[in-house]
Amino acid sequence: MNPTTMRSSHFRYIYRIAVCTLLAWLFTSAAAMVSTADATPARPNILFIMVDDLAPVLGAYGGQAKTPNFDRLAAEGALFENAHVNAVSCNPSRISMLIGLRPASTGITSLADEHVDWRAFLADPNSPGYQNYGPGINQIKTIFEHFKDNGYFVANAGKTFHNNEQLSEDWWDLRYYWDFWPGLGWPTNRPLSGLDAYYQATGADWGAIESARKSDGSAYTESDLPDYKVAQNALEIVAALPADRPFFVGVGFLLPHLPWYVPQRLLDLYPLDEIDLPAVTSNDLEDLPPEGLALVWQGGQFYDQRYIFDEEMQWRRVIAHYLAGTSYVDEQVGRLLDALERRGMLDNTIVVVWGDHGYHFGQKQHLQKHTIWEESTRIPLIVRAPGVSAPGSRPKAVVNSVDIFPTLVELAGLSMPDDFPRDGRSFVRLLQDANASWPWPAVTSLGRWADPAVDRAALRTPGWRYINYDLDGSSPQPQEELYFHPVDPYEWRNLLSPINGDPTEYRGVRIFLEEMLRGQNRPDAPPMAHNANVQGTPELAFSIRLTGEDANLDYLLFTVETLPQNGRLFESSDGMVRGEIITQPGAMIPAQPGWSAWVIYEPDPDATTDDFRFGVSDGRNKALGRVNIALTRTPLHQISFPFLTRQGFP
Repeated sequence: MNPTTMRSSHFRYIYRIAVCTLLAWLFTSAAAMVSTADATPARPNILFIMVDDLAPVLGAYGGQAKTPNFDRLAAEGALFENAHVNAVSCNPSRISMLIGLRPASTGITSLADEHVDWRAFLADPNSPGYQNYGPGINQIKTIFEHFKDNGYFVANAGKTFHNNEQLSEDWWDLRYYWDFWPGLGWPTNRPLSGLDAYYQATGADWGAIESARKSDGSAYTESDLPDYKVAQNALEIVAALPADRPFFVGVGFLLPHLPWYVPQRLLDLYPLDEIDLPAVTSNDLEDLPPEGLALVWQGGQFYDQRYIFDEEMQWRRVIAHYLAGTSYVDEQVGRLLDALERRGMLDNTIVVVWGDHGYHFGQKQHLQKHTIWEESTRIPLIVRAPGVSAPGSRPKAVVNSVDIFPTLVELAGLSMPDDFPRDGRSFVRLLQDANASWPWPAVTSLGRWADPAVDRAALRTPGWRYINYDLDGSSPQPQEELYFHPVDPYEWRNLLSPINGDPTEYRGVRIFLEEMLRGQNRPDAPPMAHNANVQGTPELAFSIRLTGEDANLDYLLFTVETLPQNGRLFESSDGMVRGEIITQPGAMIPAQPGWSAWVIYEPDPDATTDDFRFGVSDGRNKALGRVNIALTRTPLHQISFPFLTRQGFP
């Protein structure tokens, strides 16, 4: 789709309709939260596979990578179509997921040494984490520690945390450190790519591992690859797993992170003339604000354009090496699954596959990561939970990496740690039903080096991506982008650029999404329910609006916690039309995403008072409210609409 042809009246009409109906469909309607703590007879094992720089290129995602083992896990579990990280570089993304707090909550936003030494950073009274949570936040439990505290055998192989220093805490049952280039010794004949100028400018290299030479002149082999050693360590962990304790094993692979030194046999799977190049458009950068354009030029975009994108065979070669690296990791995953199966443990093992951020292959004229466009924030996320996840299901709800911690806790039948509140929420309901409603967005931040403030972030909903590079208000000009995914899946048309028309047409959408983004970047606060005193007449049923509020602008789910004693409650989508009768305490009230819900109350003929309690939940915490009802006989002409008779609406 060429963005220059997207300015027709029909296109504008589509956008206007979308703006008018934003709140009606921005997120799907709320659905019941169903616990699965009792779904399995014994606590499940967990194998958590983390893959560096892995974009959704897997075969199961419709990508070009040949990944039969990842595809097998997707066929046996749930593949999330719209999963996003909370940060787009390794350290903040991993720490955020492992402790369940967004970078904005902690200030851990970058790869700077002070952020990598994350516990010391949180102990600093000047850090956002300390200021938000107080003393002791530096001792917050990671997901590994929490499962260890609950009787799990906890082990690690490879890059789960960002570096070995982060792995050095003493609570592991079994732990293998990892090594990477240049620790293994750089090939002496690099760059293997043959692109000397490009390598000198960017440090990026790729080639067949067999063509690499060690310092003694001998050739590297597959057994020299970091991920071969990670897999070997993981197999040793599998062999040592106790039979009388559930396990939580993290395995972190380094490919397809650069350098792409991969076996030739896997490169042979990807003939260059069969490689599909990504969809791009020549004027993709014209409607970006200065801060967005600066992301394209970081890391030597000039060299990417000159040596890669302007040379089609080199472009194909880059993608082929990335895909071959992904296939190599897939092979190692297959070895792990086979080992668990031989030990009879696979049937009771939850397997999670997670990438720590996405990757650009030329989109926005950019190679690699460190942006907050779709290619960099969207990741593969597969959860195989035997007895819970529907095999082959593909939830389309927008989920965030911080949601993984509470999800695995619920799947294991545990409670969340009581040390500090977390920002994520369990998506178990989506494992059970891929179409279950999920009314919450994803937020991804992009830090500046060693800066704990989050002034660059993106909000992703089912329909929109909103980017703000100036949340601190320091720029003299707007630094925003807005994309409407149903008609612009490649994010080619920034609706807030004058190049594409009048940005004021989307003012309402922009204001709403900006406020939601700012709310999501605040530490989680529990919701509030508003008590209500209502009056009615015993002759007529009448509508009652339940309301709540949330400091983070999280949409709320409403439930009826106790039933009225002197009347009946009915569902209602709008306060006018009576739906199904509510017969069970705890029942979810269907409602449009927002901060209110309607019910219809039908009193008994002789009732004079009544009451019931309701709950509001942000997906993490619940607050209770009470409705007090006073009933007096009123002349019909004084009754206000809307109302219904016992036979229904007229």
